[in-house]
Amino acid sequence: MKRFFSWLSTVLVLVAMLVPNTSFAENRSNSSTSDSKTAASPYNKRIVAYYPEWGIYAGHNNYTPAKIPWSKITHLNYAFADINLTTGTIDYFDKYAATEALMDGATWGSPDAGTLGSIRKHKKQYPHVKTMISIGGWSRSAGFHDVAKTPEARAKFSKSVVDFIRQWQFDGVDIDWEYPGFKRDPDKVDNPNDLGTPKADDTEKETFTLLLKDLREALTKAGQEDGKYYELTAAVGCGLDKIAKTEPDKYAQYLDFINVMTYDIHGAWENKTGHHSPLFPNPKEPYEEFVKVNYNTAQAMKNFEKFGISKDKLIVGSPFYSRGWGQVKNDGPIPELPGLFASTVPESVKGIWDGGRNAGNNPYYHIKEVLEKDPAFKKYYDPVAKAPYLYSESKQQMFTYEDPTSLQEKVNFVNQNGYGGIIVWEVTGDPKEELISVIANGFKSGTTPTEYGAISLEVAKQSYSFTPEITFNGATYNVAFGQKKLVEQVPTGTYAITAKPFEDTTYKYSPIIKPATVHVAKGQTHPVTIEYKQEPKDPTDPDPSKVQAKVEFQITSQWDNGYNFNLIITNTGKTPITNWTLQFDYTGQLTSVWDATLTPGQNNYTVKPPSWATEIAPGKSYTIGGAGSGKASVPTNYKINGSPITGTS
Repeated sequence: MKRFFSWLSTVLVLVAMLVPNTSFAENRSNSSTSDSKTAASPYNKRIVAYYPEWGIYAGHNNYTPAKIPWSKITHLNYAFADINLTTGTIDYFDKYAATEALMDGATWGSPDAGTLGSIRKHKKQYPHVKTMISIGGWSRSAGFHDVAKTPEARAKFSKSVVDFIRQWQFDGVDIDWEYPGFKRDPDKVDNPNDLGTPKADDTEKETFTLLLKDLREALTKAGQEDGKYYELTAAVGCGLDKIAKTEPDKYAQYLDFINVMTYDIHGAWENKTGHHSPLFPNPKEPYEEFVKVNYNTAQAMKNFEKFGISKDKLIVGSPFYSRGWGQVKNDGPIPELPGLFASTVPESVKGIWDGGRNAGNNPYYHIKEVLEKDPAFKKYYDPVAKAPYLYSESKQQMFTYEDPTSLQEKVNFVNQNGYGGIIVWEVTGDPKEELISVIANGFKSGTTPTEYGAISLEVAKQSYSFTPEITFNGATYNVAFGQKKLVEQVPTGTYAITAKPFEDTTYKYSPIIKPATVHVAKGQTHPVTIEYKQEPKDPTDPDPSKVQAKVEFQITSQWDNGYNFNLIITNTGKTPITNWTLQFDYTGQLTSVWDATLTPGQNNYTVKPPSWATEIAPGKSYTIGGAGSGKASVPTNYKINGSPITGTS
């Protein structure tokens, strides 16, 4: 049986320059910045913090860019740039805050004035942080319809974006279009600046993809001219209704990673209390089955995986603010968790971050320093959903939020499942850095590097050898060349670049070079991507009597009398597994599954997939979530379509 995968190493061909310390990740070439400096990230996952432009005002305690926990993040997303509805170009939302307001030591006329100037200054002090301009947001997504509509409009908008990031020295762009295909009137009651999305229609399913495609092409061209790589990301809704109006299987190829907003899952618009950002579903939730199954963090991430998106490209969301309700009745279905899944009245309690509508929106620091210390409130923790909340029976109020315990569960979830990191909305809610520190501590690089054989590059018949240090962190690979001299004093000219194959005790690696030739001149930097195909040195034929598959049984959460689990079926063969049924022995009690049908037997179970998941392609997996009661056991004797399988774990 032959196994195939690739990892991407990126080599910078530098003329008359050294490579002092180069780190590469995200399966993407990543050249040095315009001042020829590069910095290795101290983290093995992405920590993406949104910083709101309005953070400098009193409502957010005058939180200027100097207060950002720069050392604890990998990406800073500046929220938000606007779209000029007249010109179809990127624009400032609050130009005074962005370019003129004095803060962090800036003086009148200083290039460091404004939030953008201050961020540009601090970026130089923390070169490992990538700064991104985030465009749109909930209240300012109206302009996306027109700028995405035609090739001409997309080209004009893309050019303006490139000009903007060059001016302010951003490392990339984040598109926060909320939401393609969803028409919404402006809500001037909640926010006088809200534009709604009055032109939204079904054409946006395709034009959203086309906008990302054209932006990617424009950023790539600009990066080639500037000698650096510009990232492109998107913030997307986690609900199936939002996913259905876009094309994740098509647009993902244009993005470096996808910020999945796994929060605002339940909130003040509903007449039942619920969790703001649950990690797992609670079987006692009072919602219809479709909502119970799909509207939680774990299932949302799996829903994106079904489109063939790699896990390391998917970023989990964490809210640094609360949602809440008033007039809450203590009539929920779980006696030990009063106020949860209980009857309430929408928009019935005001938070200090609310606009004109009551949403119970409080920053984490207010929850921590005020509400948690209020004797009228008691803090509860849902051990199934992995989510905290505050409830006051006397005040009839309930607030759902993220705390260090629930956030640690998310960090563990990301690490254990190979997702790409965590985004936070937004950083001003955590001025004491209590929450962001949980993420930073959980994603610190500390894995011992795994050394592979020496890779040789031949540039114009001159050979240069080096041994990269490769650290495997989930599905993300960091390739560091340390203090090695890769290329030194190469004359101007066009060069063919080759990489020799190599092997270890188990596998052989064959290189694919992109591009195969480069024209170099003194002072230029050229990214070259080397993709290695991995194959066993001694392939053997599979046992024809067994199905080439692996099944993993994972306990995702557990409590006194029950647990949630995942069954992950992976096709390890060369041909699709079709019309499949999974059978296994199990001495425990399984009560339900999601995205499948469960049939119990005598100490055994049969699982059948839904009609849309009856085929598992080679190298792909299908994940079934479920719940059990009592003590968890270990499944044995897995069979697919009546035949044994080759592997379990």
